[in-house]
Amino acid sequence: MHGAKVDRLMLVRAPLTAEDVRVPASLFAVLLERFQDHPLDETFKSFLGARAGDGFLGKIVAARPDILEWPATANTSYFSSGSLLLLAALNSYDLLPEAARERIVGST
Repeated sequence: MHGAKVDRLMLVRAPLTAEDVRVPASLFAVLLERFQDHPLDETFKSFLGARAGDGFLGKIVAARPDILEWPATANTSYFSSGSLLLLAALNSYDLLPEAARERIVGST
């Protein structure tokens, strides 16, 4: 974990199942530091949506406000699969701001 490249840490292998591993609490601090300056690209959105879990996702959105700012300003006419994964996770863990949720739902 400590020496792995950030891109390798985020590899998501589909299809995901209920038995797939989420980020364990013991790695929260290490990954928060490693992802602090990582761009919010498709791979990162997919990783957060599929692997973060409520504990890690809550911590990373607290550390990275841009993650919650993104759905408030994103183009709602098209969301990539990674974007949809992240939006679903944010919503399911009650992290998606209501104004952003209403904006997205209202535009579809």
